[in-house]
Amino acid sequence: MEQLKKLFEKYKTDKKLMNLLIMFVFGVILLIAGGTLMDNPSPKTTKTDQANTQKVQKDGDLNIRLESILSQIKGAGQVSVMVHLIGGKEIVTASDLKKGETVTEEKDSGGGLRKVTQTDTEQKVVMTGSQAAPVVVKELEPMVQGVIVLSDGASDPAVKEALHEAAKTVLGIPAYKVQVFEKKRTAAQQ
Repeated sequence: MEQLKKLFEKYKTDKKLMNLLIMFVFGVILLIAGGTLMDNPSPKTTKTDQANTQKVQKDGDLNIRLESILSQIKGAGQVSVMVHLIGGKEIVTASDLKKGETVTEEKDSGGGLRKVTQTDTEQKVVMTGSQAAPVVVKELEPMVQGVIVLSDGASDPAVKEALHEAAKTVLGIPAYKVQVFEKKRTAAQQ
């Protein structure tokens, strides 16, 4: 504090420098106070964690449903499935797009002609009246990267082909994204 008083005394005669110093000190105080007051108590990782948890739940639900249907194929036996999804759910909202274009032609005193084109674009998300929620046009599900199917009956080529066809058909993916394998037999099963 003593040093601050000495600094003020030294530059007391120069008004501009004194005003600059006062603004600097005030700015530092605002930065310190603003950083303390503006801290967000909920970190962004919480949203990411929630998205990851929802994705894992979605993957699990899909795996269980697919296992349930594939295990009903004759000769398949017990079936385990792993579906790998890319990305998350994407929601496409309706938007109101306004475009405007203004063309101005100017002639200067030297006979030159100048043409100026100004384009204005404004896009707003359309909201529902009562709840003030965005209007959803469509929801895009995550893409399937690949599927692994393990089955007790996959040693039979006909069962393996049936599992392969069923998995690719229900998920709407190409054949190269589906792999079917026979489950490893435990000592009790042999």
